[in-house]
Amino acid sequence: MPPSAPERLTRKTTSLAELLARRVHDTPDREAYRYPVGDQWRSMTWRQSGERVRAVAAGLLSLGLDREARVGILCNTRVEWLLADMGVLSAGGATTTVYPSSTAEECGYILADSETRYAFIEDDKQLA
Repeated sequence: MPPSAPERLTRKTTSLAELLARRVHDTPDREAYRYPVGDQWRSMTWRQSGERVRAVAAGLLSLGLDREARVGILCNTRVEWLLADMGVLSAGGATTTVYPSSTAEECGYILADSETRYAFIEDDKQLA
């Protein structure tokens, strides 16, 4: 049974990753996100989002992500951005955000200066 509203306000968490895990546990089949796909809208439950976040985190850890290592996200606003960010945090990494409108030089500077080791890139254009 999910905790009451007052209990949710007083429960302590140590991280966003823990908060997400609690939400997935408490309300796995409730809608977490609604996002556009073409001309239609799709929904994702907390369970589905938790599975995707865990997959991202496991992938980063399998690549050798160290605690607090930087992971860049160069992507327009979309549900995958959020899932990647939560995956980075769940794996113990730190997200470096790069605006999609940044120039190639700005992207290079931000990623190099932050010592980013891994990056999520939305498409070939942004990769170039």
